[in-house]
Amino acid sequence: MTFEDRVKAVMTLDFTERQARFLVHVMLFGGVCLPRQYARFNGRAYGHVVTTFFAKLVARGHATPCRCLHNWGRLYHVHDRRLYEAIGEPRHPHRKPVPARQIIARLMVLDAVVEHGNLRWLISDREKLAFLRTIVPSFPSERLPHVIGMGDRGVFGCFRTAS
Repeated sequence: MTFEDRVKAVMTLDFTERQARFLVHVMLFGGVCLPRQYARFNGRAYGHVVTTFFAKLVARGHATPCRCLHNWGRLYHVHDRRLYEAIGEPRHPHRKPVPARQIIARLMVLDAVVEHGNLRWLISDREKLAFLRTIVPSFPSERLPHVIGMGDRGVFGCFRTAS
């Protein structure tokens, strides 16, 4: 499933294209987001559009708000199965509750994706493999990195090259 296919699938759940694009980024790159990230993604100031979008997510059960330190803001965890099923990832690990120690790293990844939206981000192992194949088609398959202890579920998690 391509990124565009994922966006179209989320749009069928009554989201605009812009909202769907942001949600796909959130689901694939961390599962958590801040309202300021959505405002930045849209190129707008924080205001009615942002608060309406997050109120819609919470009201429909797509996301859960979490209070941040000192109640200065809210963090949202996008976890709804319907959204993840729409993008072809019903068992994606980002649906699970996020340990506090991982929140900052996930938010930083989403910040990078939002800031550099003109870049093509390789999400799945299949996309990474296809990209490598276009760059270096003659590279032997047995020399590609693979996930330790995960069988053929992926190729790029923990790197270990074949001996």
